[in-house]
Amino acid sequence: GNRNRMRPAADRIKFEHIPSRRAQLYGLGEIPDAQPAIPGVRFSSVEFNPTINGASPDQRGEYFGLVNTNRTAIDCSRWVVSGGVSYTFPAGTVIPSRGRLYVARDAVGFRSRTISPKANERRYLISGYDGQLSARGETLTLSDGQGNTIATTTYDGNPTAEQQFLRVTEILFAPAAPSAQELASIPTLGAFDFEFVELTNTGASPLDISGTRFVQGISFTFPEPTVLSPGEHIVVVANEAAFRLRNPGNLNIAGQYTGRLDNDGEQLQILDTVGENVLEFTYNDSWHGATADDGYSLVMLDPANTPVSDFDRPANWGVSLAVGGDPGSGSTATSTTFSSWKYGNFTEAEVEDPLVTGDEIDLDFDTLNTIFEYGFGRNPKANDAPASYSSTIITEGGVDYFALRFRRLKNALDLTYLVEVSSDLTNWTPVAIPIGNPVDNGDGTETVTIRDNVAASENTLRFGRISIMVGR
Repeated sequence: GNRNRMRPAADRIKFEHIPSRRAQLYGLGEIPDAQPAIPGVRFSSVEFNPTINGASPDQRGEYFGLVNTNRTAIDCSRWVVSGGVSYTFPAGTVIPSRGRLYVARDAVGFRSRTISPKANERRYLISGYDGQLSARGETLTLSDGQGNTIATTTYDGNPTAEQQFLRVTEILFAPAAPSAQELASIPTLGAFDFEFVELTNTGASPLDISGTRFVQGISFTFPEPTVLSPGEHIVVVANEAAFRLRNPGNLNIAGQYTGRLDNDGEQLQILDTVGENVLEFTYNDSWHGATADDGYSLVMLDPANTPVSDFDRPANWGVSLAVGGDPGSGSTATSTTFSSWKYGNFTEAEVEDPLVTGDEIDLDFDTLNTIFEYGFGRNPKANDAPASYSSTIITEGGVDYFALRFRRLKNALDLTYLVEVSSDLTNWTPVAIPIGNPVDNGDGTETVTIRDNVAASENTLRFGRISIMVGR
């Protein structure tokens, strides 16, 4: 060797050896042309449920393929797949010219497949993406390291029976504390012992959910056999003895789960027997205060027609009619709260905007602010105040009385109505004498009539007013 110092030696490599060697390799055609700006790489097969054809016993055998349509190898280092799954290709990932690359969820699961593609077939394979390919169908997008879209594919899927028809329909996550009578029966009870989750078969055929399991929030696997008839409900409970104490009767109880439902809200996830995602959503204690503080349950309003992607939207959940919920039977009615009414009449963005749904806002300019719209059960986006209340003279026992007639919401948990009368608009007296029974209006409201406690007189003025208060 020579005795060059480090700097001169490095310069010889950089400026003499590398350029000449590069020129030599180019001349021999051993260095490929530059990679196309938008390489011709496309998705090929997508096997989202390898259990159907017996290729794999579970989802570990799923995969999707990529095809390089170019005449040159394509370097896919740091490319990204997003959509149904997420994955960043490791450095050094190259698809040969006209070659295929298989991207698997799990390398061992892919090699254990019994149907091609499988082990010992000399496949180019990378693995380890997050998530799984849904049998419901979804879109996958392939992008390069700079975020440029290389390819997309959308497959239709073929959802399992559980994915189509098994739904969570009621959640009691913050039950009321045990009563003295309940503690006398089981002294060690706590409020959490009364938790439950109700599920329902919303389909028209029997549904076998044996082996279906909760894997987030709580842990539970439905035993063999567990078959739900059309419309049948089943509950999983925190403590079966406590549940039966508070909910007597022949209810369909699958068993006790491990863990507890978080009173602040959390994610629940259910997988079917082959590992397909049946439901994955987050409930929240901030949606409806009565479910967080007063022992009411969350009730799914329309489980059969609500997309699974919308189970974590508060507008799709109501409040049970009674404290403790209505487990094991279809909830045909729900309570109303200020929050549930808002979600039923406004978008979620509007609910969060005080300039739209603030207490004193009169959005439709009909003289009713948001609280009065709620109390009278009106449409906050329609000018409908005149039909909300009126004054009249009624006769009872041969005596005429001044009276106020008004609409009010049925089954409202947080509304208080105060009717007052006055002769001088300064001194007001509460009155609460009802005339007849409330008249059901068929729209979740009823009309009531409250009369004065003093007989009407031609010589005396009487004024009336209605106050509506919101608060538990």
